[in-house]
Amino acid sequence: ATSISFGLVPANVVEDELDWHNEFVGQYTLTDVRYSRYVGINNQHCMYWKSSKNFADGSLYHITDSICINAPIVGDLFSIPAGQFFGPAGGFTFGLKNVTFVGSPGGGAALAAGQHCMDGGAGGPCNVQYLLENVDFSGVSATGKLIQHGVNSKPEGKVWPVFLARDGSLGGFKSVLSQHLDGFKNEGCVQLGPEWDSGLGCNFAVRRLNVWTAAEIEGGVKLSGPGFAVAANNEFPSFGGNAGILSYAAGYNGYGALCRPGNVYELEGVWRDSPVIDVAFSDAALESIFGAEEVTLKTASGSCSVRSEAQRIIGRLGPVPTAPQSECGALLFNSQPNSETLSISNIALGRPTAASSSEQSIYDSEKAVDGSVDTRWSSSFQDNQWISVDLGVVYELFAVTVQWETAYARDYLVQSALDEPSWHTAATVTINEPGEVQTLFPEHFARYVRILCQTRATPWGCSILELQVFPAFAGLFHPVDGGTSRACRGSSRSDNSPSHYTVLQQNTLKGCKKECEMTPSCVGVEYSGGRCEIWTRLGGIESAVVLQGFTCLHFLRPTSSCLMLFEGVDGGEERACRGSTADDNSEEYFQVKEAQTLESCEAYCEAEAACVGISYSKCRCEIWVRPQGIQATTAQCGSVCKRMVRWGLGCPIQTLFLDEVQPLQHDEAKSSSFPRTDRTSLILVGVAVVLPLVLILGCFLKRMSWPSLPPRSVSRQDLVPERSASRQDLEA
Repeated sequence: ATSISFGLVPANVVEDELDWHNEFVGQYTLTDVRYSRYVGINNQHCMYWKSSKNFADGSLYHITDSICINAPIVGDLFSIPAGQFFGPAGGFTFGLKNVTFVGSPGGGAALAAGQHCMDGGAGGPCNVQYLLENVDFSGVSATGKLIQHGVNSKPEGKVWPVFLARDGSLGGFKSVLSQHLDGFKNEGCVQLGPEWDSGLGCNFAVRRLNVWTAAEIEGGVKLSGPGFAVAANNEFPSFGGNAGILSYAAGYNGYGALCRPGNVYELEGVWRDSPVIDVAFSDAALESIFGAEEVTLKTASGSCSVRSEAQRIIGRLGPVPTAPQSECGALLFNSQPNSETLSISNIALGRPTAASSSEQSIYDSEKAVDGSVDTRWSSSFQDNQWISVDLGVVYELFAVTVQWETAYARDYLVQSALDEPSWHTAATVTINEPGEVQTLFPEHFARYVRILCQTRATPWGCSILELQVFPAFAGLFHPVDGGTSRACRGSSRSDNSPSHYTVLQQNTLKGCKKECEMTPSCVGVEYSGGRCEIWTRLGGIESAVVLQGFTCLHFLRPTSSCLMLFEGVDGGEERACRGSTADDNSEEYFQVKEAQTLESCEAYCEAEAACVGISYSKCRCEIWVRPQGIQATTAQCGSVCKRMVRWGLGCPIQTLFLDEVQPLQHDEAKSSSFPRTDRTSLILVGVAVVLPLVLILGCFLKRMSWPSLPPRSVSRQDLVPERSASRQDLEA
């Protein structure tokens, strides 16, 4: 696992390595591994390192007791001076202790922070903390730079990395910031010379501050407080960062900035409950040398003092999306949880649409999901026209609302699909007048929704002002290893620590799911006979055991990125993956790679879009790409079989395993639909029509918690003149 709480304990150590005349030394990605007594002589790069993280064992230093020498002789393999140390970036602390740099770093610097920061598979955001202890630059040539903010990175790499020291490693300064954060001059920081990358030397601590969220905040995020009280410099590379205007690190789940411990800062943004927003300040391991530190943050929702010891699970590419929200995150960014609004958001709003036809370009299909009743989709003047919406990810749906214009369909179908070509009828609807019609149906999994207008009620086409789709839950409950007859476990089948969950009493599985949905830190549920476990384990649910009468489910919260989870198949441990049966092991199902660790094997799978899971044993890593997934295992000592679950708007391919919960077949089903009236009438009509159907009744009663939708802003009379030209064309 890639996090501050999980990983290899203790970390591996590469000892006494000598590299001489090599082009690239190091690796793109390396976690929970440190170098000790490393010697690099006349290499193209003394070290080339893009991505890492904090150590799971709490250590601070990635490089110790080492030396980088660059004194090439003319005619050598690398006669042009190079030898720079290109270090990683991300939301963590990169430590160097007892390290010496000698010679000329060429056109770069002896130590450069943030190689390829926010660029592809490198680290991000760029506000990495470089901790230097007894780092000796005295042997660097007089014309060479000692440090550099950003190297081959996005613009943020030149602005946000910070170098820290408690000794003389930084010329006596406690922090050295980028020259582009000019507001810190007002705090007493001084401009340094080119050997320090013309940065700002500060005699006080400066630490990283991150706002973590899986989707960009609409309208952006602004940080106000000490160091940012200056006019915005909107030129490259600052782009307003000097005034606290933060940029979103797409693919790294957050925003990065710097702050002074012990001070008060304000965060401005349009906060939301989902996807989760959280905050992190510095790193817990730093408390061992700098003592306890904190910063006070304020938002429109509240204020909270954030300590470096309180962290989400932070991996090499930012926070793990399933990591529970911190207490400060909930205080700063959440509105109060409301059981009446959590599960009834219109998930069709702004989503991609398609249609069989459009009367004119101004009446195209996207107008039906733009949130306005002043626009509409209108089809050609024929029966059997349709409009569909792609929700982006699979949800458990239970209701659709159609707001019909004057030209409405007397008979239409509400259809849904996991895959667009495979439509299933959720409800058959007949109405006698236009207006707003709500249709409830048994809950089922779907990604696509379609309205098929079978019979028109007017000579014109089918015209919809707004199409709304409602899920049963604000996220997806995905079965763990099949879900049914499974009890949840942590990192292994034997890991059932009571600290992983909270036990509640709920009469139904649905009630248990609702409790999870309203708990910001919930990552899944286990349910059995009224006993509801709300799982909040930092690493999520990674395994399960067979236990009759139990159900185990992940809870996947909406994200604009791609949420990737590994779960053990048949428990995972001592199991080797197979296809449809325990004997089905065709070589076509997987690619074989060499991987030193299980984590490395998982990383290969994450990088392969078609990967559905891994089988790992003694450095042999099988990347399974079988389209039907891993459906069986066989006992094999020392092997691990894990299934990959992908879900989120950012996934090029989503891999879900819902075989045990097939989408319901509704081709013969009918659902009650009715023009929107007051809530009391709604309930009476629903009870009268739906009472014989117990399952639909359960869904319908939930309708009582729906909020009122905005009233129609146009009348039927207003719409008639708008259509007069089309009617004349028809009559002609």
